[in-house]
Amino acid sequence: MSSSIVSVIIPAYNAARFLGQALESVFAQTHRPLEVIVVDDGSTDSTVAIATSRDGVTLIQQPNAGASSARNTGLKVASGDYFAFLDADDLWLPEKLSLQVSYLCQNPGVGFLAAHSEHFVEAGMPCPAWFERIDGGAPIVGCLPSAWLVRREVAAAVGEFDVSFSHGEDVDWLARAGAAGFPMVALEEVLVRRRVHDANLSGFVRESQRGLFQALRASARRQRAVDVSP
Repeated sequence: MSSSIVSVIIPAYNAARFLGQALESVFAQTHRPLEVIVVDDGSTDSTVAIATSRDGVTLIQQPNAGASSARNTGLKVASGDYFAFLDADDLWLPEKLSLQVSYLCQNPGVGFLAAHSEHFVEAGMPCPAWFERIDGGAPIVGCLPSAWLVRREVAAAVGEFDVSFSHGEDVDWLARAGAAGFPMVALEEVLVRRRVHDANLSGFVRESQRGLFQALRASARRQRAVDVSP
């Protein structure tokens, strides 16, 4: 097993319903050592109490500024060789980090890694129409941050998440990573479970599409700037 430290960064805003399970999935990881950082993004529920109830969690609090800002705050204090992000309502399978660390150790030319993920509908919630329309619960390539493992030096080269995005900041980061010479590589294994719940049911597709278009526009602007540079 690799002795590389993985810094796990969890942005959390009013995540009391889910944070405990997310942390359980982190501490169930077969990889050690871990640095677990929860960034409370101005929560008004018991998110802070849940985070501080677990040994081995570093809690950082900030005024509400969005998930991108919270991830960036975590990046500033993370000390690991690798950075992993976990949204507070997502879950990892136990082998997630060990498989990804092993792959990156064996493939030094790969800058960061994703994995496949699957959606699951929270018990008691209606199954939304988009769920069946998009993937019907089948595994998909995990382009969301919860599926990534990023080398420290790659995170430094690509830069922080763009806080101007309310959605689509992950797509923007991936586009910048690709432009910097770090294309995404994904493991075939399903290693992430993404929860569908009442807080993300309404407008999920619409908001995701809006963020995607914003990211694509930003990528096109960067490419035009490169094309016209001397």
